[in-house]
Amino acid sequence: MTIRLFRIAFTCTVCTILVFGCEKPLRAPHLRDADNRIVIYHGVNVSNYSKYSADFLPWQTKDDFARLNNWGFNVVRYLVFWEAIEPQEGVYDEEYLDATVERIGWLEELGIDVIVDLHQDLYSGRYGGDGFPDWAINDNGEPFTPQEPWNLNYLQPAVIACFNNFWASDALKAKYVNMVEHLLNRVDDLPNVIGLDIMNEPYGADDVHFEQTTLSRFYRDVQDMHTENGFDTPLYFEPRILTSGGLKTNLAFNPQEGSVYAPHYYELLSQFGLGYPETSKLWTERAVKMRVDDARAFGTPLFFGEFGIHGTADSDYNYLNDLLELFDYYQIGWAYWSYDVAHEGGYGLIDDNGDETTTLQIIVRMYPQRIAGDDPEWSLGEQSFDLTYTANDSSAPTVIFVPMGLASVQVWQNGQAISYDNISRYLSIPNVGGAGTKQTIHIEWSQPG
Repeated sequence: MTIRLFRIAFTCTVCTILVFGCEKPLRAPHLRDADNRIVIYHGVNVSNYSKYSADFLPWQTKDDFARLNNWGFNVVRYLVFWEAIEPQEGVYDEEYLDATVERIGWLEELGIDVIVDLHQDLYSGRYGGDGFPDWAINDNGEPFTPQEPWNLNYLQPAVIACFNNFWASDALKAKYVNMVEHLLNRVDDLPNVIGLDIMNEPYGADDVHFEQTTLSRFYRDVQDMHTENGFDTPLYFEPRILTSGGLKTNLAFNPQEGSVYAPHYYELLSQFGLGYPETSKLWTERAVKMRVDDARAFGTPLFFGEFGIHGTADSDYNYLNDLLELFDYYQIGWAYWSYDVAHEGGYGLIDDNGDETTTLQIIVRMYPQRIAGDDPEWSLGEQSFDLTYTANDSSAPTVIFVPMGLASVQVWQNGQAISYDNISRYLSIPNVGGAGTKQTIHIEWSQPG
């Protein structure tokens, strides 16, 4: 990580303290692993390419996935599609599911967890998107005229008709739930599958009560199926697509135990190349806090399933840093959109040669992946990192990701120096003193010359 990027991160940390103060904020419940450690996820979506590939599979090989460990990513939000799972009504494509399970297995070998994401955009590939199979399309013969940017196509009459007809059809919704059941039967026993995202960015078209009624009932139907089958995979649920721009959600259902609230966030002005003024910064702070408040009301952990930047201007990078600082401040896990090649800006993380983009260098940051305790606080400075927490009864260690390229890394636990080999990217530190004791970890480094 370059000196410039660490200075940006340090400056943003100071700004966060100035904006929010030093008082501990109200946060959503944490995710926990089987060892009772808090889990903080930093990861990526895999991948935008899958939407348009002939087999609906991502481009990554095992070696491409192995790079995720170098970058400190411990989760992948893995895209799958109803049109790929059930291309003909009642006929499931087991070869596609076999290939999906195989790739999830590659990630398991690397120690990377997976959220299986049932993805859709614009209902169908027929309208420049992805998701629903042809046999589930009913656009009433309404017109479709392609628009730019692509998301304006949600306002096209054909797309609106498709969503209206889907949500109005008990038969189609039941087919969707059956498809989710079939998918869960294939992935529920996979040890690194930590969740299933029920539907990407649900769209209610012209239903003004969509979230309170239609979407909430739909989520309850999926939960009922999940309970009846005794599935263990937690359900991740999203609010309506408009909340991705920072609007309020009106979801009105009780998530079952283990569920995770998984909204998205895209800052509107930045996405359209219009800069990042102070009003956008304040809106972003408000939007993230709103999602924290939502999760607290639901009683669930919070995970941001998508965010990203399209441009490469300084204002885009400033926005990205601000958002990452907010995620750290509220101790929120996330998956960046997406692990793909960035063409002319784009959202990707590598260039045509496979080299890291500036965006990737910014999102690779030191953080605690697993914390063997409670009430953690951490901060990232220009050349230091601090973590404090109260030890619990977990016998597993706290794990901190240390990015490559830092020189002369030194580590102290509870004031005592401990060894670090300057090669490993992961610092594993058992608690000292037993449950209830305060643990402090301090890390310093110098920048390479």
